[in-house]
Amino acid sequence: MTKISWAGNWLPVLHRLPGHTNGRREVALTIDDGPTDVTAHLLKTLLSVNAKATFFLNGARLMGRSALVERILSEGHDVYAHGVLHVRLDDGTPARLRSDLIVSEAALTSFRPTPSPYLVRLPYAAGRRKSWVHRTIRDWRHDSQIAHWSLSAEDHTIAPQCDSRAEVEQLCAKAVAKLMAAPALDGSIILVHDVPHDVISPYLEAATVTLFEMLVMALTGAGYAIVALRGQPSPSPLSRFLLEK
Repeated sequence: MTKISWAGNWLPVLHRLPGHTNGRREVALTIDDGPTDVTAHLLKTLLSVNAKATFFLNGARLMGRSALVERILSEGHDVYAHGVLHVRLDDGTPARLRSDLIVSEAALTSFRPTPSPYLVRLPYAAGRRKSWVHRTIRDWRHDSQIAHWSLSAEDHTIAPQCDSRAEVEQLCAKAVAKLMAAPALDGSIILVHDVPHDVISPYLEAATVTLFEMLVMALTGAGYAIVALRGQPSPSPLSRFLLEK
């Protein structure tokens, strides 16, 4: 459903990989919630196939993991903030949201310059259809764009269903097969998690690594280039007034 902002508050919202053409099979792989103790495994998998990804990092998980952030960047991946804490920010005030944006990005500026355009993905994709959230983000950085996704691996649902490593393998394989069969896979933005927040299971790390390895190998095996998410280079002026999705 289209939503209108007469004040022109809407930011560009990325649902597909900007600039994608049918001449090259590619997907943008986006990874939320890290860094964690398994981030190194994800990086090793990406490096093995020369793939690039976009990491949306959580401020609370950065503590003591500076070397991981440096490695993510040194291997050519992009890094943006994903909240200080993994909480909904659209239930609070504009002041709270602005403070979170400032603090979470400040935690990353010691590792790299602030990118432009700036890709924003709040925890839970909170507020992506709320005008005041867009306005607050725009007031913070006018070059911001909302990084949503086309396809989700729904990987946060896998580990709680598992009672064995065999079930982890089975459910991860099923999730990857579903993604690979998606008609809109080419040019998509794929959401996966680096040990998702708010999930309790002894198989959480195993599911994260297994799903990721299976997905990356399936995509490259099918001839897809895995790339970092690009911002929209020339957003339509009309997009400030009309939010399509």
